[in-house]
Amino acid sequence: MMLRLRNRRDLSARTKRAHIELADSEEAGTAKLQKGLSEILQILIIAEAEQNIAPETAFADLLSVLNPLHNDRLEHGVEPADAKAAEPLIPAQPVDATAEEKLELNKHALIARQGSDPPFRPGVVFRVTDSANFEARIGVSMHELFGELLCVPKPKDYKNLKARLKGGRLDIAQREEVEAQIRERDSQIETATKGWLEKCIPILIDVSPACDFSQRKPRLAKLLSA
Repeated sequence: MMLRLRNRRDLSARTKRAHIELADSEEAGTAKLQKGLSEILQILIIAEAEQNIAPETAFADLLSVLNPLHNDRLEHGVEPADAKAAEPLIPAQPVDATAEEKLELNKHALIARQGSDPPFRPGVVFRVTDSANFEARIGVSMHELFGELLCVPKPKDYKNLKARLKGGRLDIAQREEVEAQIRERDSQIETATKGWLEKCIPILIDVSPACDFSQRKPRLAKLLSA
C-alpha cells in the first residue's frame, strides 16, 4: 500500500495518531501516515478478536468489523440526489426475472467462492464431492445424513398397509401378505431415495455462533446439512 500526501497541512490536522509535522518530508509524512493507519486497523482487529488476536485470522477479523461499518455508511449516507437517481429504475410495469436470472442473482448476492482451504466460519458453505471420503471422516453416510431431508413420495397404499398391519386383526396368512407388500413398497422407496440422492448436490453450512469464532472457542464446527 503506497499513500501519497496531497494537502499535508490538512492531513496533519486530521491524523493525530500519525504525528505528522509540517517540517516532515513527503517520504517521512507518508511513512507516518501508513503507520498511523496500520495502528487504526490493529485497533479494529483487536476489537473483534479481543484477547484472541492471531495473524492467521486477522484479515477475517478486520472484515467482520469493516463490513457492517461500510453497510451502515451506505444506508445512512444517502443524499436526496442519490435517492432521485434510482427513480428511473422503477418502471411502470414490474419486471419479471427468469428462473435462470434468479439463480444467478442469488448466487452473486449470497455466495462467494472460497479458496482451496476455506476457513470454518459462520455462513461458509461446503459442497460434498467425495461421499466415500466424507463418510470415512465424519462417520455418517450420505444416505443417513441427507436421506431424511428428502420427502420422497410414498406409494398411495403404503399408509393403508401400515394401518392394517398395526391394527392386529389379520390372520397369519394375511399378515404375511401385508408384510411382503410393505417390504416391496419399502424397496421402491429406497430405490427412489437413492435416485434422488444421486441428483442432489449435498452441502454443509457452518452455523457456529459468531461469538465463538471471535473468542476462538469452538473446537468443532457446527454444521447444518442441506
